[in-house]
This record gives sequence, C-alpha cells and structure tokens, in this order.
Amino acid sequence: MTELTIGKPGRVSGSAVVSQSAHAISISRAVSINGPVGVYGSVVAVNENITTTATDATVTLRASAYIHVTTSKQIRTTGGDIVLWSDSDANNGAGLRKASERLQLLCTTASTCTTTNTGGGDIVIGGGNADPANTSRPVGPAAGSGTTYNTHRNL
Repeated sequence: MTELTIGKPGRVSGSAVVSQSAHAISISRAVSINGPVGVYGSVVAVNENITTTATDATVTLRASAYIHVTTSKQIRTTGGDIVLWSDSDANNGAGLRKASERLQLLCTTASTCTTTNTGGGDIVIGGGNADPANTSRPVGPAAGSGTTYNTHRNL
C-alpha cells in the first residue's frame, strides 16, 4: 500500500478546518505504509505503532477534539514530517494526551530514535486554526487540562 487515509480530512475555510470526519478513530493494529498516512476524526487514538517507510512521507493525525497516544507506541517516518493537530475546529475544546509523562516516541528517521536525531522531518504538535502560510499545519498550541495528562511541559 502506498497511501493510507482514515476518515474525511475536510477542508480549510478561512483558517478553520470544516467538514472533517466527526467520528472517533482508533488505531488498534500496527500500521506500516510505504507512503503518507493521514488520520482524521473527532478523536484520534493511537493504540499501536504508525510507520511510513517512504522517504519524506508525512504522518498527519488531525482531530477536532483530542489526540491520544498510548504509552510506548511510536509514530515514525523516514525523513517525513509528523503533524499532531488537535482542536482542528478551533473551538478551544481539546488537546493532546499522552498516557505517560512524556511524548517521546515521535521519530523521523528509519534508524533508531534518539533525542538528537530527527532524520530531517519536522515534528509539529499544535492545535486550533490552520497556519495561513502552510494550511497542512496548525498555527496554535495544543492545549489541555487536568493532572492526568501533561499539556505543555515534558513534550
């Protein structure tokens, strides 16, 4: 397979994403694709690893509510970008959740992930409206609340 899209990506209208899939999406089996991966929904839960093996292929997870990445699961590209975009409807109603203290398993290199080697791809964690300069990325921060999930520290 050379591309995977789950859910309806919607479109950017002004600076907000509209007509995006309103269903919760759960990745419950490991995904390894030789191309870009896009997952779009109200909630995106990553319960298994997501890998793209094609050089420079992007992994985009976009949720109108929140994105949850289960402990020890990896999102990995081969030099491509990783975009985690919560609150894509820009109503300040969601954020990014990680089931442990740190969101540490994002890696844009095909080899071993380290804290000093990204492999060239950008790792974008944000929320809200689309960036006017690049509508495939959010312009605002990923937000959240509570004591169970960290929102701004340890990312």
